[in-house]
Amino acid sequence: MAVEVAVRGLRSGYGPLEVLHSVDLDIPGGLVTGLLGPNGAGKTTFLRTLAGHLQSRAGHVWWQGEYIERWPPERRADQGLVFVPADNAVFPSLSVRDNLDIFAKGGPPDAAFAAFPVLESRLQQRAGTLSGGEQRMLAMSRALLVRPALLLADEPSLGLSANLTAQIYDVIARVAATGVTVVVADQYVERIQAMAAVVYRLEHGEVAFAGEPSELEPV
Repeated sequence: MAVEVAVRGLRSGYGPLEVLHSVDLDIPGGLVTGLLGPNGAGKTTFLRTLAGHLQSRAGHVWWQGEYIERWPPERRADQGLVFVPADNAVFPSLSVRDNLDIFAKGGPPDAAFAAFPVLESRLQQRAGTLSGGEQRMLAMSRALLVRPALLLADEPSLGLSANLTAQIYDVIARVAATGVTVVVADQYVERIQAMAAVVYRLEHGEVAFAGEPSELEPV
C-alpha cells in the first residue's frame, strides 16, 4: 500500500494541555484508515491537527510528499483535504440550499439529494434548525460535492440512530470506492473493521495498536 499521509512525532493539544504525544502513523492512499479509541484518546485532536484547525507543537506531516504542518486550513482545503467534524459542521444561519451551494462550489447538489433525499425537502430551512441527524447528513454532503482528495470524518455515528448511521457510512463507502483516501475516527468498531484497510487505536494520546482490522483484539 502506497503511503499518502505520513505522520512522525506529532504533538498537539489545547493551551497548556498536550493531547497527542509523539504520534507516528501512515495513512495509505485510496483506502480507508480507521482511527479508534475511547473518548479523550486524541482522535478528534489528531483529525483537527491534520486538517490544520489545530497547530501542531512538534513533529512532521507529509501529504503526497509535501510537508503541510505549516499550511493553513484554507490551503489544505483548497488542495482537497475535506474535514467533516462531529459538531459545528454546517453554517447554521444559512439555508440548506445555501450550505449545499457553498459545498458544491457552483456545481449541482444532485449527489447530496441522491444520498440524503430529506435534504431536498429542507432547502429553504435554516441549517441550524435541522435535527441533529439532518445536520450530520448536510455536513457529510460536502464529501460528495467537493470531490475530496483526502476525507477526514470525525465520529460520523455520534448520537445517531442505527438507520442514520448506516446512511452516513454508506456515503463514506461510496466516497472511498472512488479511490479517495479516507480517515474515519469513531467508536463504532464493527463499522470501522468492515471497511478499513488499516486501523489505529489511540489511548492517552499515543498509538496503542496499528495493523489490519482482523488483528484488532476487543478491548
